[in-house]
Amino acid sequence: MTPSNVKALVAFGAGFAGGWVARSLADSPHDAGVKLVALALRAKAQVTRWASSERERVEDVVAEARVKVEPKVERARSAKVTPMRVTRGEA
Repeated sequence: MTPSNVKALVAFGAGFAGGWVARSLADSPHDAGVKLVALALRAKAQVTRWASSERERVEDVVAEARVKVEPKVERARSAKVTPMRVTRGEA
């Protein structure tokens, strides 16, 4: 047997065993579907909680950055000097 044949045989065996286990865990296709949907809903809830906490973290970072930047921007605005107007013929 060549190594590729062995790999194919192992892959087939793993797929067959996995399918057998999955089928034995579910009493019927309906129950399997219900379990799958329940799993998806739990995953969605976890992702939503994670996204919410990350959003709060990013908002905190942005707020801290604004606190550091805004005083500098205000000083720069108040320090702007208007250029003098020069007209021709005056010296």
